Amino acid sequence: MKRFCLLTSGRSGSTALMDALARFDDIAVPNKQVDCVDNEILHPKRRADYAQQYQKLTGLPVTDELSFINAFYESNKHAPYVGFKSMPERHRQLREFVTQPNLQIITLRRNDFPSTVASFLMAFDAGTWRRE
Repeated sequence: MKRFCLLTSGRSGSTALMDALARFDDIAVPNKQVDCVDNEILHPKRRADYAQQYQKLTGLPVTDELSFINAFYESNKHAPYVGFKSMPERHRQLREFVTQPNLQIITLRRNDFPSTVASFLMAFDAGTWRRE
């Protein structure tokens, strides 16, 4: 299994990329197992619920961020590729996470800064990050 994390900032196209990756049968993402908005298991509003679900799926104790992430990877141990989306500020143990030798960090950023700002403003105005 090859592990990855799409580490990004908001409004960079990361949700669209994760949705595209989820269409491949050989890539496991959180939303294929649990109802995980944007495939972001460390989302502050849903983190505890997701952790509980992965503890139940694997039977592994989830006592901190890294054990939670490892439970996610363990629950997909038979998939060729396994990953989730996250943002650096979501990690309490960021250094320990990104320095794991068996993890590929993929970064995504939007080069067009004015479009990023406009996207944030439109999302705040609409009250949602979703375009649909």
